[in-house]
Amino acid sequence: MNTPRRCYLCGTEMIPIPSGHQGRKLPKHETRDHVPPDGLFCEPKPSNLITVPCCYECNNKHSDADEQFRVLTALQLGTNDAGRKIGVEKVFGSTMKKLRQPMFFKALAPTIRLAKVATPQGTEEVIYLSTDAAPVVSLVKNMVKGLLYHFHPEFDYRSQRFHAEEVTVAKPRPGVSDLGNELRAIIMKYCKEDGRGNHSEFRFWRQLELANQHGAWLLLFYNAVAFIVIHEPSTRPQRA
Repeated sequence: MNTPRRCYLCGTEMIPIPSGHQGRKLPKHETRDHVPPDGLFCEPKPSNLITVPCCYECNNKHSDADEQFRVLTALQLGTNDAGRKIGVEKVFGSTMKKLRQPMFFKALAPTIRLAKVATPQGTEEVIYLSTDAAPVVSLVKNMVKGLLYHFHPEFDYRSQRFHAEEVTVAKPRPGVSDLGNELRAIIMKYCKEDGRGNHSEFRFWRQLELANQHGAWLLLFYNAVAFIVIHEPSTRPQRA
Protein backbone atom coordinates (compact mmCIF):
# COMPACT_ATOMS: atom_id res chain seq x y z
CA MET A 1 0.00 0.00 0.00
CA ASN A 2 1.33 3.46 -0.92
CA THR A 3 1.81 5.98 1.89
CA PRO A 4 -0.53 8.96 1.43
CA ARG A 5 1.24 12.09 0.19
CA ARG A 6 0.93 15.13 2.45
CA CYS A 7 1.33 18.82 1.69
CA TYR A 8 4.62 20.16 3.04
CA LEU A 9 2.88 23.30 4.32
CA CYS A 10 -0.49 22.33 5.80
CA GLY A 11 0.12 18.60 6.20
CA THR A 12 -3.17 17.60 4.59
CA GLU A 13 -3.46 14.28 2.76
CA MET A 14 -3.53 15.15 -0.93
CA ILE A 15 -5.59 13.76 -3.79
CA PRO A 16 -3.73 12.70 -6.95
CA ILE A 17 -4.92 14.52 -10.07
CA PRO A 18 -6.51 11.90 -12.35
CA SER A 19 -4.85 11.31 -15.69
CA GLY A 20 -6.47 13.48 -18.36
CA HIS A 21 -8.15 15.76 -15.81
CA GLN A 22 -9.35 18.92 -17.60
CA GLY A 23 -11.48 20.67 -15.02
CA ARG A 24 -10.61 23.02 -12.22
CA LYS A 25 -8.19 21.66 -9.64
CA LEU A 26 -9.60 20.87 -6.21
CA PRO A 27 -8.06 22.48 -3.10
CA LYS A 28 -6.44 19.22 -2.02
CA HIS A 29 -5.23 18.12 -5.43
CA GLU A 30 -1.53 17.27 -5.36
CA THR A 31 0.82 19.72 -7.09
CA ARG A 32 4.53 20.49 -6.85
CA ASP A 33 5.93 23.70 -5.38
CA HIS A 34 9.35 25.09 -6.28
CA VAL A 35 11.60 25.95 -3.32
CA PRO A 36 12.55 28.73 -3.76
CA PRO A 37 10.09 29.95 -6.46
CA ASP A 38 11.34 29.15 -9.96
CA GLY A 39 10.60 32.73 -11.05
CA LEU A 40 13.78 33.80 -9.26
CA PHE A 41 15.96 31.92 -11.76
CA CYS A 42 17.26 33.05 -15.13
CA GLU A 43 16.46 31.26 -18.37
CA PRO A 44 17.29 28.58 -19.22
CA LYS A 45 16.18 27.24 -15.85
CA PRO A 46 18.59 24.80 -14.18
CA SER A 47 17.58 21.14 -14.15
CA ASN A 48 18.15 20.64 -10.41
CA LEU A 49 15.54 23.02 -8.99
CA ILE A 50 13.94 21.68 -5.81
CA THR A 51 10.24 20.81 -5.82
CA VAL A 52 8.15 19.41 -2.98
CA PRO A 53 4.57 18.06 -2.75
CA CYS A 54 2.06 20.81 -2.10
CA CYS A 55 -1.73 20.90 -2.20
CA TYR A 56 -3.25 23.15 -4.86
CA GLU A 57 -4.79 25.40 -2.21
CA CYS A 58 -1.45 26.19 -0.52
CA ASN A 59 0.43 26.39 -3.81
CA ASN A 60 -2.06 28.79 -5.33
CA LYS A 61 -2.53 31.12 -2.38
CA HIS A 62 1.09 32.27 -2.15
CA SER A 63 1.71 32.87 -5.88
CA ASP A 64 1.34 36.64 -5.38
CA ALA A 65 3.87 36.54 -2.53
CA ASP A 66 6.33 34.73 -4.80
CA GLU A 67 6.13 37.48 -7.43
CA GLN A 68 6.38 40.24 -4.83
CA PHE A 69 9.44 38.58 -3.32
CA ARG A 70 11.05 38.56 -6.77
CA VAL A 71 10.44 42.29 -7.10
CA LEU A 72 11.99 43.05 -3.72
CA THR A 73 15.05 40.86 -4.16
CA ALA A 74 15.84 41.74 -7.77
CA LEU A 75 15.68 45.49 -7.04
CA GLN A 76 17.97 45.24 -4.01
CA LEU A 77 21.18 47.28 -4.02
CA GLY A 78 24.25 45.21 -4.92
CA THR A 79 22.61 42.32 -6.77
CA ASN A 80 24.75 40.26 -9.13
CA ASP A 81 24.22 39.95 -12.90
CA ALA A 82 21.44 37.40 -12.38
CA GLY A 83 19.50 39.77 -10.12
CA ARG A 84 19.87 42.63 -12.56
CA LYS A 85 18.76 40.39 -15.44
CA ILE A 86 15.67 39.27 -13.52
CA GLY A 87 14.97 42.91 -12.63
CA VAL A 88 15.03 44.02 -16.25
CA GLU A 89 13.29 41.03 -17.83
CA LYS A 90 10.86 39.89 -15.14
CA VAL A 91 10.21 42.85 -12.84
CA PHE A 92 10.18 45.75 -15.33
CA GLY A 93 9.57 43.64 -18.44
CA SER A 94 6.74 41.51 -17.06
CA THR A 95 5.31 42.31 -13.62
CA MET A 96 5.29 46.10 -14.04
CA LYS A 97 4.74 46.14 -17.81
CA LYS A 98 1.66 43.95 -17.48
CA LEU A 99 0.43 45.91 -14.43
CA ARG A 100 0.38 42.90 -12.13
CA GLN A 101 0.40 43.31 -8.34
CA PRO A 102 -1.30 46.76 -8.40
CA MET A 103 -2.10 46.81 -4.67
CA PHE A 104 1.47 45.85 -3.81
CA PHE A 105 2.92 48.71 -5.86
CA LYS A 106 0.27 51.09 -4.53
CA ALA A 107 1.44 50.30 -0.99
CA LEU A 108 5.09 50.75 -2.00
CA ALA A 109 4.63 54.11 -3.71
CA PRO A 110 4.30 56.34 -0.59
CA THR A 111 7.50 54.84 0.89
CA ILE A 112 9.74 55.65 -2.08
CA ARG A 113 12.42 58.28 -1.40
CA LEU A 114 16.03 59.07 -2.21
CA ALA A 115 18.68 58.03 0.29
CA LYS A 116 22.48 58.05 0.47
CA VAL A 117 24.25 54.81 1.39
CA ALA A 118 27.90 53.89 1.87
CA THR A 119 29.31 51.30 -0.57
CA PRO A 120 32.83 50.02 -1.28
CA GLN A 121 32.85 52.43 -4.23
CA GLY A 122 31.87 55.39 -2.04
CA THR A 123 28.61 57.09 -1.14
CA GLU A 124 25.79 56.45 -3.61
CA GLU A 125 22.34 57.97 -3.94
CA VAL A 126 19.71 55.28 -4.34
CA ILE A 127 15.95 54.91 -4.41
CA TYR A 128 14.79 53.57 -1.05
CA LEU A 129 11.47 51.85 -0.40
CA SER A 130 9.96 49.80 2.39
CA THR A 131 7.23 47.20 2.68
CA ASP A 132 5.42 45.07 5.22
CA ALA A 133 7.92 42.47 6.38
CA ALA A 134 5.35 39.88 7.48
CA PRO A 135 4.60 38.32 4.03
CA VAL A 136 8.32 38.21 3.21
CA VAL A 137 9.19 36.55 6.51
CA SER A 138 6.35 34.04 6.10
CA LEU A 139 7.54 33.13 2.59
CA VAL A 140 11.14 32.69 3.76
CA LYS A 141 10.00 30.40 6.59
CA ASN A 142 8.03 28.33 4.08
CA MET A 143 11.15 28.02 1.91
CA VAL A 144 13.05 26.54 4.84
CA LYS A 145 10.18 24.13 5.52
CA GLY A 146 10.38 23.01 1.90
CA LEU A 147 14.15 22.56 2.13
CA LEU A 148 13.69 20.55 5.32
CA TYR A 149 11.11 18.36 3.59
CA HIS A 150 13.53 17.78 0.70
CA PHE A 151 16.82 17.28 2.54
CA HIS A 152 15.62 15.90 5.88
CA PRO A 153 12.35 13.97 5.28
CA GLU A 154 12.72 12.29 8.66
CA PHE A 155 12.61 15.61 10.53
CA ASP A 156 9.29 16.77 12.03
CA TYR A 157 9.43 20.52 11.43
CA ARG A 158 5.70 20.93 12.11
CA SER A 159 6.42 20.97 15.83
CA GLN A 160 9.04 23.70 15.42
CA ARG A 161 9.07 27.44 16.11
CA PHE A 162 10.64 29.40 13.23
CA HIS A 163 12.30 32.81 13.42
CA ALA A 164 13.47 34.61 10.27
CA GLU A 165 15.34 37.88 9.89
CA GLU A 166 16.87 39.78 6.99
CA VAL A 167 20.55 40.56 7.51
CA THR A 168 21.04 43.54 5.16
CA VAL A 169 22.94 43.09 1.90
CA ALA A 170 25.37 40.31 1.18
CA LYS A 171 28.41 42.60 1.45
CA PRO A 172 27.89 44.97 4.38
CA ARG A 173 29.44 48.41 4.41
CA PRO A 174 33.10 48.60 5.49
CA GLY A 175 33.48 49.16 9.22
CA VAL A 176 29.89 48.22 10.00
CA SER A 177 29.36 45.27 12.31
CA ASP A 178 26.13 44.03 13.83
CA LEU A 179 24.91 40.84 15.44
CA GLY A 180 22.99 39.71 12.35
CA ASN A 181 25.97 39.99 10.03
CA GLU A 182 28.25 38.35 12.59
CA LEU A 183 25.85 35.42 12.84
CA ARG A 184 25.66 35.26 9.05
CA ALA A 185 29.45 35.03 8.86
CA ILE A 186 29.48 32.20 11.42
CA ILE A 187 26.83 30.23 9.52
CA MET A 188 28.71 30.66 6.23
CA LYS A 189 31.92 29.45 7.87
CA TYR A 190 30.68 26.42 9.76
CA CYS A 191 27.53 25.21 7.99
CA LYS A 192 27.12 23.15 4.84
CA GLU A 193 26.82 25.21 1.66
CA ASP A 194 24.61 24.37 -1.31
CA GLY A 195 22.96 26.31 -4.10
CA ARG A 196 20.75 26.34 -7.16
CA GLY A 197 20.92 28.36 -10.36
CA ASN A 198 23.41 28.73 -13.18
CA HIS A 199 24.27 32.31 -12.21
CA SER A 200 24.37 32.28 -8.38
CA GLU A 201 20.68 33.13 -8.08
CA PHE A 202 20.30 31.16 -4.84
CA ARG A 203 22.85 29.93 -2.30
CA PHE A 204 22.12 28.51 1.12
CA TRP A 205 23.87 27.15 4.18
CA ARG A 206 22.30 24.74 6.64
CA GLN A 207 22.99 23.05 9.96
CA LEU A 208 20.49 20.67 11.55
CA GLU A 209 21.08 19.15 14.98
CA LEU A 210 18.78 16.15 15.22
CA ALA A 211 19.73 15.44 18.84
CA ASN A 212 18.41 18.74 20.20
CA GLN A 213 16.01 19.46 17.28
CA HIS A 214 17.58 22.82 16.40
CA GLY A 215 18.40 24.18 12.96
CA ALA A 216 20.08 27.23 11.43
CA TRP A 217 19.82 28.34 7.80
CA LEU A 218 21.15 31.19 5.71
CA LEU A 219 19.39 31.91 2.42
CA LEU A 220 21.18 34.23 -0.02
CA PHE A 221 19.57 35.59 -3.18
CA TYR A 222 21.53 37.22 -6.02
CA ASN A 223 24.51 37.56 -3.65
CA ALA A 224 22.76 40.55 -2.10
CA VAL A 225 19.67 39.66 -0.08
CA ALA A 226 20.21 37.36 2.89
CA PHE A 227 17.92 35.85 5.52
CA ILE A 228 18.82 33.91 8.64
CA VAL A 229 16.25 31.35 9.78
CA ILE A 230 16.50 29.62 13.14
CA HIS A 231 14.09 26.89 14.23
CA GLU A 232 13.70 25.09 17.54
CA PRO A 233 11.18 22.90 19.37
CA SER A 234 7.88 24.50 20.26
CA THR A 235 5.04 23.36 22.45
CA ARG A 236 2.54 24.75 19.95
CA PRO A 237 2.22 23.65 16.29
CA GLN A 238 3.13 26.34 13.80
CA ARG A 239 0.68 27.58 11.21
CA ALA A 240 1.75 27.30 7.58
